[in-house]
Amino acid sequence: GMITVSLQNGPEGSSLRSSDAAGFVAPIKDGLAAFKGLFLEEAAVEYSLHFTTDLILEGTNQLTSSTFSVGIGPAAQIHIVRDVSNGSAIGGKAFASQPRVEVKDAGGNVLKFDSSSAVRISFYYNPSHGTISPVDQTTELLDEGIVQFKRLAIDKAGNGYRLKYEFLHFDGTSLQDTSIATIGSYFNVDIGPPHRLSILRHSSGGWAGNQPFLIQPKVAIVDAGGNVISSDSSSIVTAHLSPSLAFDSKVIINTANDAVPSILFIEFAQNIKEDGRSMYGPGDIIHIDVIFDEEVTVFPFVDNGTPPRLMLNAAGAYAEIVDEYLQGLLESKLRFEYLVQEGHSQLELDYLSSETSLVRNDYTIEDAFGRDADLVLPALGLGASLSASKKLEISDKRPAIKSIDVDVPSGEYGAGNVLNFSVSFDREVVVFGVPLLPLNAPMPATYTHGSGTTTLHFDFRVIEGYNLDRLDVSNQADAALLLPSPHDDMITLLTNGPSPSPVTADPRFGGISVPDSLDIAIDTTPPTVTSISPQALTTPDGSYAVGDALTFEVVFDKPVEVSTCWYTLFHILI
Repeated sequence: GMITVSLQNGPEGSSLRSSDAAGFVAPIKDGLAAFKGLFLEEAAVEYSLHFTTDLILEGTNQLTSSTFSVGIGPAAQIHIVRDVSNGSAIGGKAFASQPRVEVKDAGGNVLKFDSSSAVRISFYYNPSHGTISPVDQTTELLDEGIVQFKRLAIDKAGNGYRLKYEFLHFDGTSLQDTSIATIGSYFNVDIGPPHRLSILRHSSGGWAGNQPFLIQPKVAIVDAGGNVISSDSSSIVTAHLSPSLAFDSKVIINTANDAVPSILFIEFAQNIKEDGRSMYGPGDIIHIDVIFDEEVTVFPFVDNGTPPRLMLNAAGAYAEIVDEYLQGLLESKLRFEYLVQEGHSQLELDYLSSETSLVRNDYTIEDAFGRDADLVLPALGLGASLSASKKLEISDKRPAIKSIDVDVPSGEYGAGNVLNFSVSFDREVVVFGVPLLPLNAPMPATYTHGSGTTTLHFDFRVIEGYNLDRLDVSNQADAALLLPSPHDDMITLLTNGPSPSPVTADPRFGGISVPDSLDIAIDTTPPTVTSISPQALTTPDGSYAVGDALTFEVVFDKPVEVSTCWYTLFHILI
């Protein structure tokens, strides 16, 4: 006969699931029916199961189990309830749709008992080099597993922004970084309404006698984020003469010998310095900031000319000034962008020389009075030079597998056990699709997570009928990770750019195996009873009357797990 199991009681929407091919039906063998692979994803109390049999019995042929609970597991995923993309965003103003996220376990249950861990929000893609503010509100503590961000805004207008949400686990002392993260949807930050005036260039070279200024002032109307309102060609700005000391005082100012703007130091942008990676490759975008001792502005002197560039020591490499610094704004910082290309390689990235590496091309770099800035960079190797801010290597070498491990100790494993293989690369990789890890078993292990790190994880579920003296990865000389859909599935080098890197990972692992110290055997032969005897301490030899309890000890030939069900009986009541 057969016994069928179903969910009797549980929260609304919950359902009994099974990872075993037999599903919710088990055959009766020697008076017992053993189910495999049953599980519930929703955490709740007061669950119960219902069992029925197709046998015709004198007594009942169905019954309900005792109630039991399913607890909430550790954090495993971040679910975005509301993203910035759900509403409008304008420069310098709080998002209309403030992000709201839930931290859940592997079963999708919100961690409602966690109000100590946190979620950090940052840029995943920052096309206009904007800043999220307020900075002190980019990391928020969980409130019963939920985080609601408030008053967040981005200053720079641009298309294709994308935010990253990262889970920070509280270990009882401090918040610790984890690999649990998710990426929001793309959204645009639009230019907002006029907010204030910004002086792009001060007037200078004025003479008495109704003579025009040699350098005429330049003023912009900007929004709250400092973005120029380029669509406004109808508003009028009026210049007024402010009261001057010259009316009642005689002040002589001589700037003939004043120093022109010069470079204080050059460094990698903050997001690059804080990035844990020290090796970048094709597809990565590296921002470099040149800091002057006073404000400068960039103007073209020909149409459609070549913008300023910073020549780098990787063969043929250069960083080009970003577009936002070509709008004539006065800044003490100029930012350059280097897109790493295939063929670029350098053990320690820096500029070529202090004298000639910063090239104006078809633009001027000048102060508010129209004086050309001194573009000599700090001497190479000094504390103000680029390499002093971070040692950064450029390499287009393909990521390669360096080791494979399993997260279980040596021993024997049977049907239903799940073993996690970890495949470690020598560089961070990104996974598209679901790669497979070939084993010396009938079925491969399936990729589960790890994209964006150096370690990818694969699960292998032991199925009835598998028997191996020692489980290992495939020992074929050409063994490699399998990509079931070559057009859609791939593993590439991790980059911070908007597009996948052109460099794909080397999937081969021939000659690599799990550590010799691990001896994992697979045996799916069902356990068998070797002996049954009264338990000596509770049921000694002697005579027993009605109402006495007898306890028996059942010995199997291998370790077993016992689930209390109506058809299992080890305790006999006379």
